[in-house]
Order: sequence, then structure tokens, then C-alpha cells
Amino acid sequence: MIIGRRPDRRRIDRVKLASTLTCLALASLPLAVSDDAGFGSPSRCHEAEQRGDWREALVACQASYARDPRPSYGLALARAKMSLGDDDGALALARLAEAGETRAEARMIAGLVLDRRGDEAPARAALGEALALFRARGEPSRAARAAYAIAGSHWRMARYREAIAELDASMRDAEAGRDARMLGYVALMRGDVLRALGDARGAEGALREADAALAATPGDLVYVRLKVGMLHRDAGRLALARQAFEEALAISRETGLREIEAAARLNLAYTAHLEGDAIAGLGHLAELSAPRDVSYLYNRALLESDRGGFVEAARLLDEAAAVAGSDEWAWDVAVERGRVAERTGDTAGAERAYRASIAVVERMRDAVDLTELQPWVLQRRRAPYEALFAMLARAGRTSEAIEAIEAFTARSFLDSLVRAKGAAGDAPAHADAIRALWRGLREEAVQSELGARLGEREILVHVEAQGSLWVVHRGRDGELAFADRGDAARARAIAERLAADPDDDAAAGELWELLIPERVTAGDDLLYVVPTGSFLSVPYAALRRGSRRLVDERPVALAPSLRALAASAVSARSEGALVLADADGTLPAAREEAALVGRVLGVAPLTLAEATHERLLAHPSRRVLHVATHAGIDAGGAWLRLHDGRWTARDVLASKVRADVVVLASCSSASTRHEEMWGSLAAAFLANGSGAVIATLGSVDDADARAVVTSLYRNGVTDDPVRALAAAQREMARSAPPRRWASFVAYSAAAPSHER
Repeated sequence: MIIGRRPDRRRIDRVKLASTLTCLALASLPLAVSDDAGFGSPSRCHEAEQRGDWREALVACQASYARDPRPSYGLALARAKMSLGDDDGALALARLAEAGETRAEARMIAGLVLDRRGDEAPARAALGEALALFRARGEPSRAARAAYAIAGSHWRMARYREAIAELDASMRDAEAGRDARMLGYVALMRGDVLRALGDARGAEGALREADAALAATPGDLVYVRLKVGMLHRDAGRLALARQAFEEALAISRETGLREIEAAARLNLAYTAHLEGDAIAGLGHLAELSAPRDVSYLYNRALLESDRGGFVEAARLLDEAAAVAGSDEWAWDVAVERGRVAERTGDTAGAERAYRASIAVVERMRDAVDLTELQPWVLQRRRAPYEALFAMLARAGRTSEAIEAIEAFTARSFLDSLVRAKGAAGDAPAHADAIRALWRGLREEAVQSELGARLGEREILVHVEAQGSLWVVHRGRDGELAFADRGDAARARAIAERLAADPDDDAAAGELWELLIPERVTAGDDLLYVVPTGSFLSVPYAALRRGSRRLVDERPVALAPSLRALAASAVSARSEGALVLADADGTLPAAREEAALVGRVLGVAPLTLAEATHERLLAHPSRRVLHVATHAGIDAGGAWLRLHDGRWTARDVLASKVRADVVVLASCSSASTRHEEMWGSLAAAFLANGSGAVIATLGSVDDADARAVVTSLYRNGVTDDPVRALAAAQREMARSAPPRRWASFVAYSAAAPSHER
């Protein structure tokens, strides 16, 4: 029996596009090479190139070159041959044109062919020379194509930072040359890179730009349709994905783009795997005339496994591993090998494969500087971590299962914390020191099994793994208990309902049953919760059992991870306070709130034109920092609005600004676009060493924020912020619905001062 499967939202799909888009996208953009007499290619050859009709271009350019074997006609023929898969013929023609004025164009084609073959060093040399020659000739449009090709080479080898840098260079050249079509291709590849990193929203935005620039030409439209299909598939819209891939297949067959036809069929095969239709998927693979490379072997293995052919699937995956060629393939082939082993009862082999896959992902992650790109790298490659965790948890290997969780939760937070402790300045300059500190922190936590450093803290971890919601409870005695709560999609849907409407008592009750074990009892001790994914937006205080809310039972502190709690150190108490509010004059209640807070703290609040970066950065460490300005999150990340401009989460990290207690009485100051507690303003302040951060999960009314803040300071937020927030929320709950107070949350990785 064949059972359909939902696509894993975090996985990279396996298609033969890494080299295809690098080479063929460039081939489909004619370079309009001038001939020796300065007249350009014959009209029929040139027009066919412009349309992307490579079969007609081959015939027409072959005829032109036969009549007159000048270098420019040879290069036009080379582009047609390359587009139709005749790499040897294209390279031979390019070699003949390397002398004289056509050297730049010839080196460009040679670089593309060599890159497609996997000859990385000579390909990069050829493309780099072409780029330099085009720029020296003052031809920015052609320079843009060369930079684009170099970006594609980096992308194929999963060097995302380098790919983005070259795409930026290509965009600048294309803008200088007013080349709208090239800008469309830059947007298309940028979407690929962002999608590979897991930034689906960024990828969708880039695709819209590409569609606007490229949709008019069939030879360009085929790439757009492929990308539309991938985005549909990521979102689980498999029927729409299949339709887009079928459209791309039809266009590629009409225009003679053989490798794009292969890419469309591979995508269709993978989509059939997700739909549970192994027969259809194998049918698409049978139509391939391309070499049986890693993408073919991988997809064939998936489909063989789907129909129970585990021995053949294992053989194909072993063959794929031998020819993977890049970490981007290696990690995924290894995790599928583990799944096959697990399905045949070979748990030892499955564990080896999962750990091997994790080792590759860690290597990929280390290759990316400690920047905002890192969370995306891990977010899209959680599969081996989740598989290992689930297997260990079901086997009762609790300590090892905890380590597996820690390997993929809040990693970027820990990296930033280690960086803040270990080195100043830019991360690349101190990479070795940072990694050494991280290894030391990890080993220290492993050796102690986290227990001694966590002390008597009671902790809940909510994590999704392989489609299930797991709840891990650590009691004050250090005892661990794991519970598989079943369908994570159902739990996620309930969490999203409550996040959208904190007054939804039914959702609040259902989530209590799913997320809060019976072992959690009422009391005044802090309950630490480590949420991930959709549970990052849960207003935990509003969870309900009968007539009582969770905030009535326990004060709740959200934490990035167990290791973050174990790594927290007692800092010397800082002095001084700073209050900033209403930087643009549109939050009158915030201004009144700031006056009240200022009186409590004994400082004059900074509002309007005084709420500036300079005043905020004047003293990097304080006892209390209170901010009540507009805030939000968009494609550029989380931000606070000051009078002289935005201050982003990245700026917070760079500034090292911290406080014993940070109160962010601003909209969405705890929101993030990542699957882990990273990217928010609250997490940035916590990573800088702040003891606790009070922040909000979404929009808050100006007057409601003032009411919560007033109660916060009345209940002693400067001394015990988590309990002060709980007290304030209990006060408001007596007369106000959850939507007015439940959005406020407390983040902390440190024990309260009286518990240290």
C-alpha cells in the first residue's frame, strides 16, 4: 500500500538545478557578440537566441558559421550547443574564439561548461577573467552575466554567503547597464539562495521580481515556472506544484532545453513521491535521457523505498553518496539512508547515518560566518536532528535525546552568547576563538549532562520532530520525562488559533492538555519553557485548565534552550537606568507611561527628539532599560523606531547594549521569523547578557501597554521581573480579557537573584 506524505517544510528539494540555472540561465541570455566587421549575428540566429528557441538557433547558427567561420558566429553556435547539452561541442568552439577581441565571451562560455562539469577551479578562473575583461571594456551588462555565473558556482557548492555577494555585484552591474532582464535573473537566483537558506518569504519576494522581468519570454518563463512549483511544494500545495512543473516541462520541450526538461521531470518525480504515487514518479525518471547523477539516484531511491524496495533504495543511496560532490547533497543522502535503515529495523545503521548527516550540516554551518544567515542553514536541515532525537527518545535514551534537541534548538542564540563572552569585533576575525568556546561550552554541558548547571529549575521543552509534538519535562529533581503528543500539525493549528485570538478559551484549554504535563503543579517557583517553531508565539500565561489560567498557577519564563540556561552566569549588578518612549509623537500613553517609570527609577525619560541612538548607546550596561516606541518585524528583521531611525536586532547585537532588566513595551518585540528563539529584539538583548527581557508577542494597544507596565513596576519588576509580570497579568485578568495582557512575555536564561 502506498501512503502519501506531506512535504517537509524544512527540506531542500532534490532537483538538478544547481548547475542548470548556473549554466543555462546564462546561455539563454544572448551576449550579442559583435562580429569582426561589427555587424552582429545573422538575424535568424540572433532572433532564435532572443526567443530561447535553441533548436532553431542551432540550425541557424550552424548555417551562419558554416558560411563564415568568424569567432562571433562560432560563439553564437556554442551557446546553442551548450543550451542543448552538447558541452564538448560548445567548449571546442569557445577554445577557437579565445584569441583576440572575443576572448571575454569565449572565456565566459568555457567557464560555464567547466562549472557544469564540476571542474570548479578552472571554471572560476575562466569566469573571473571574463568578468575582469568585461569591466575593463566598460560593458556592465556582460559583467553582470559573468558575476551571475560566479554566484551560481558558489551556490552549487552551498557557499551561500559568497553567492549572495556575487549576486549583489551582478545586480550593481545590471543596474549600471540598465539591463532589466538580467536583474530578473539575479532576482531568480537570489530567490533560490534564500529558499535554500529557509527564508521562504524572501524567496517569494525575489520570485515576484523575477516573474515581472522574465515572464514575457518562454525561454525565461520556464525558470520562473520551476520556482513557482518549488514554492507551492514547500507550502504543501502539491497539485499546484505539479501543474507548474508540467508547464515548465512543456515549455522546455518546445524550446529544446534538455536540462530544464530533466529538471522538470526530477521535480515531478519528487512531487509524486510526496503524493505517494511511486509509479508516476518512476515513470518520470524513465523519461530522462540525462546521465544518472546524484539527483536521479536520490529520487529513484525515494520512490523505491515508497514501494517497499528497501534493499534497492539502500543501494541507490550508497551510490548517490559516492557521487554527491557537495555537502548540500551529502547531508540529505545520509538522512535518507538513515530512514531506510530505520524502516528495516537497523537502528544502529540509522543512528550512524543520522549522525553522519548532522556532521555535514554542522560543517556547512561552520562555513557561514556568525550572522543572520546561520539560523536559516539549520532551519532547512533539521531532518537528521529530528530523526535522531525521535529514535533516541522512543528508545528511552533520555540524556542522548536531550543532546539531540540541544543540537538544533537555539543554536544561533548560543553562538551569539559565546561570541559576546569570547571576542570583540567582527565574527570572521575571531572565528577560531568563537568555535573553540562553543566546543568548550558544549563539552562542559555534555559532561555534566546539564544537570548540575540547571540546578533545581523545572523546565518544559516543546519541540516538533518528524511530524509529532514532543513535550519534555525536567523536574526540580533533574528527572526527565518524554511524551509524544501526536500530530504536530494539529497542535500547531491550535497554537496559531490562540496566538491570533488569546481570548479563545477552547484553544487555551486544548493547548494546556497538550503542552502542560500533570507533573507541573501550582506554586511560586519559576516554570521555564523552551518553545520552538509555532509555539514561540503562544501566550503561555493564557493557557487554561478549568477556571484557572497558567499564570494563576506559575510564573513562566521563556528560555532559548536548556544549554542557554546551563550557560547563564551570575553577572555583577549594573547601575543606572534609561527610559525611552514615543520617539515620533504618536504614542501619548507611552509618553505618560515613561513619566511614571521615570519617577519610579529616578531618571528623566527621553522622548521625541531625545530618544536617539546616541543616548541609547551612551552607556552599554545598565540596571534597567525601558523602551516604549513603535516596533515591528519585516523582511529586514525586527526593529525599534527611534527618533533618528530604526534600531534593528542586528544593531542590538553589534552594540552589546544590555541591562539587568529590559522592558520592551513595544509591539512584536518578541516576534521572530525563525523556527528558533532567534532574530527577535528580546533574544538579541538576552544574547548580549541581559538578565531578563519583558517583551510582547504581537501588537499591543497603547493604553493596555501602559496598564501592564504600571502594574509591572508596582510589583517590583526591577528586582524579580518574571514574578512581577505574572503578578501584573493576574491583576489585569481579574477585569480584562487575555487579549489585553497575555501578549507580554518574560524571557530569561538566569535564575532570579534570590535563587542564585
